[in-house]
Amino acid sequence: MPSGIDSSTSDSPLVLEQSNPTLQTQDCLPCRVVGAVALGTVGIYALHMSRAHQPGSIIGKRVMAAVGVTMLGLSALRAAGNPGSRYVATSSTSRPNH
Repeated sequence: MPSGIDSSTSDSPLVLEQSNPTLQTQDCLPCRVVGAVALGTVGIYALHMSRAHQPGSIIGKRVMAAVGVTMLGLSALRAAGNPGSRYVATSSTSRPNH
């Protein structure tokens, strides 16, 4: 190891991982709002394209309807904070048993 590098600093990912074994992420409110509006807009557009007066085959319209409903569902989950997408990363170091 070069003499100029100190492995005990807190900038090292290894030390940071050991000092904080669990990491949780959450999106901020503006991020959730923008994501929900974007997904909702795509869902509404896809549903509009699946209507009978739009050109295209029946199968294509059904696919667009499925995409639209899926996007609207994802938009609702995104607006609710999507609790299923939060993850916890644990360190691979062994913990002593107490």
